[in-house]
Amino acid sequence: MAAVENRPKRRPAARGASKARSNGSTRAANGSGGAGPTDDVAKASPARLRARRFDADRLDRELDLERALAARPSARQLLWIDAGGEISAKRLTDIAKRFGLEDETTAALQTPLRRPHVAVHGSYFHVSVATPRNGPGTDTDTWLDIVVGERIVLTRHPEPIRILDDLDERVQRDTTLGAVHGARFVALVLDAVVTSYFEAVDAIEDEIDVLDTRSLRDTRGRDLLNDLVALRRRIARLRRSMVAHRGVYGAL
Repeated sequence: MAAVENRPKRRPAARGASKARSNGSTRAANGSGGAGPTDDVAKASPARLRARRFDADRLDRELDLERALAARPSARQLLWIDAGGEISAKRLTDIAKRFGLEDETTAALQTPLRRPHVAVHGSYFHVSVATPRNGPGTDTDTWLDIVVGERIVLTRHPEPIRILDDLDERVQRDTTLGAVHGARFVALVLDAVVTSYFEAVDAIEDEIDVLDTRSLRDTRGRDLLNDLVALRRRIARLRRSMVAHRGVYGAL
């Protein structure tokens, strides 16, 4: 089966992140300028836990959380646990124990950092990135935490993230995915995150085209001005978010 790839609407997707190397120490590179916790962040969505074991030699299998936590992937398997929505602290603690996560990482899964972040720990690395929301009235980003071991990947997000659903659909058709390491799978996720920024830019360009058309025939200048101001704010927010992530993607 052909390798999974993302095809943005108008621009080529960024190349996937390179494979991270783990060592006995902890190194951190935190992006500056990222948004901190805000009062206007959307409420968490209902809990959604899903787990999939990719197998290069057999059929992939969806697992319930208990079986996923007990699983020990072989060299030809990859386990992905996706924890979305409002997950209880106990559930997240159970997942953290299964991964052997440090307290700092466990705390970030329970209360997202909401800033670009990457830290390499002894047996895993932790990445936090934002995915943009598209459309008018979208003043906040959706944050995604990813914990990556050699054969296990955990994704955590309090709000729904469409790119993960899209990725889940595509990887089901890739029968060789179980043979890749966790870092390669995360490269696919991060590539999809970068592509989501291209899609956000495309959406803004579409709205600019609409405003251009309205400016030629609409006599209500005040309404048009308000829309232009709102659009400019979205552009500025998108630019700030992209700049804040340069340190994270550079470290990877």
